[in-house]
Amino acid sequence: MEKQKKGKIEKLSDFFERVLPDSITIAFILMIIVIILAIALTGAPLITSTENQLSIVDSIGQNFWNLLAFSMQMCLASILGTVVAKSPPASKILGKACAVPNSVLACYLFSCILSGALSWIHWAVGWFGCIVIAKQIMVQAHNKGLKIHTPHFVATTFIICLMMGQGPSASQIAFGATPGYLKSLVDPSTASGLKDYYTIIEVACQPKAIITELLAAALMFILLYKMRPKEDAKFFDGMTKERLIDYTATPDLSADKSTLAKRLSNSAVIGVLMGGLFLVYAIKGLITKGFAGFGINEFNMILFGLCLVLCLRPRIFGELFKESVTSVWGFIVQFPIYAAIFGVMTGTGLDSVISNAFLSIASTRTWPSIAYVYSAFLNIFVPSGGSKFIIEAPYIIPITQQLNVDIKTILMSYGFGDNCTNMLTPFWWIAPCGMAKIDYHKVMPYAVVACGVSVVYFTIAMFFWV
Repeated sequence: MEKQKKGKIEKLSDFFERVLPDSITIAFILMIIVIILAIALTGAPLITSTENQLSIVDSIGQNFWNLLAFSMQMCLASILGTVVAKSPPASKILGKACAVPNSVLACYLFSCILSGALSWIHWAVGWFGCIVIAKQIMVQAHNKGLKIHTPHFVATTFIICLMMGQGPSASQIAFGATPGYLKSLVDPSTASGLKDYYTIIEVACQPKAIITELLAAALMFILLYKMRPKEDAKFFDGMTKERLIDYTATPDLSADKSTLAKRLSNSAVIGVLMGGLFLVYAIKGLITKGFAGFGINEFNMILFGLCLVLCLRPRIFGELFKESVTSVWGFIVQFPIYAAIFGVMTGTGLDSVISNAFLSIASTRTWPSIAYVYSAFLNIFVPSGGSKFIIEAPYIIPITQQLNVDIKTILMSYGFGDNCTNMLTPFWWIAPCGMAKIDYHKVMPYAVVACGVSVVYFTIAMFFWV
C-alpha cells in the first residue's frame, strides 16, 4: 500500500512542533529578547539602577509579582466556566442545543457565531465559554458520525472569539467609559482636550467598529474553513477515546447521607444558599454600577454563584473544580514572567524607544493603522490589554490629539491590535488547548496564518477610518 503523504497543514504543524518549544520556554525567550533590546537601545544597566533608569535586575524583581491578582482572576474564569458547563443541568442544556447542527459546516457556523456573540458581549464569557461550546458540538457531531478535526475546530472557534473581542468589556473601552480615567493617564495639557468619558455605546457600538469586526470574523471563518484538513487524511486528528471520555465526563450524582459529614457535603441547601448570595451580590452590583462597572471580578462572582446553584451539592462542585485545575497551570507560572517583561520595558524606557519609532512615521491618515501595528507588536511582549494600555496611553493619546484623529478610533485600533497577536501568544492558548486536551503546536499553523491575514486586513481597514 502506498504511504499517504502529509498535507501542508500537517507538515506545518510538524514544523512548529520541531522548532517551537513549550509555552513557558517561549516566555523566557521573549524575556531574553527584551533584556537584550533594553541594553542595546536604552543602555540600561544590568544590576545597579541609576537615578533615572531602573536596572534589568530591579525591573524584573519589582514587577515579577504584579500580575498575581490577574492570574488568579484568569484561573478562576477558566475553571469556573468549565464547572458551569460540566454541571448536570448545563450539560443537558448544552447537549441539546449543540445537537442542532447536522453537517460539518453547520457545526463550525453554530460554534463560531454563538462563541463570537458571547465574546463581543464579554471577552471572558466568550473566550472560556467557546471551548465548552466547541467540546459539546464535537461530541454531538461524533455521535452523528460527522468527522471534525479537533485542533482545527478549536482553533477556528477561538480565533473567531478573538476577532469579536472588542465589545463593551474590552479594557480600553471600559477605561474610556470610566469618568476621568483617560485624563489621569496623560499630562494636564492633553487632558484638557479630552472628554471626561467616552461611553461604551459611542465607542464599541459605533457602526464602523461593528462592521469592521464582523467582516474580520467572516474573513477569518472563510480562510480557516478552507484550511480544514480533509476527512480522509491519514493524519486526521479527530475525536479520540480519551477526548470523548473527558468531554462527556459527568459527576457522581448519588447523595450518600450515611454520616453527618456526608450529609453536609451532599446538602443542596448549602450549595443553593451560598450560590444565591453570590449571585444577588453580583446582580446588585450590575444594577448599581451598570455594564461599564462589570469587570472580571463581577464575572467570576456570577460564575461562582452559578456553579454552586447548578451543582447543588458542595461535593459535586469540589469534584468538578479539582478536575478542571490542571488546564490553567500556564496562567499560574507564566504571568509572573510576562509581568517581568512588562517591568523591563517600562523600567528601562524601552517602551518609549519603541513607541517613538512608530510615532515618527505617523500622519493623520496613517495614524490609526500605525497605532494598530504598534499595539499588535507590543502585545507580543506585554499580552495584557489593561496593563499595556497604561503603557501606551501617555504616548498615543497626545499624538492622537496632535494629528486631529478621533480618540474613539484609536481606542478601537488599540483593541484590534491586541486581538490579532493574541493568536501568537502561547499562554492564551493554554486554557483552550488544555480544556480540549490538544497540543498547542497543533493550532499554531492556523493561528499564524490567521494572524498574518488579520494584520493586513486591519492595517488596511484602519486606514479608511479617518
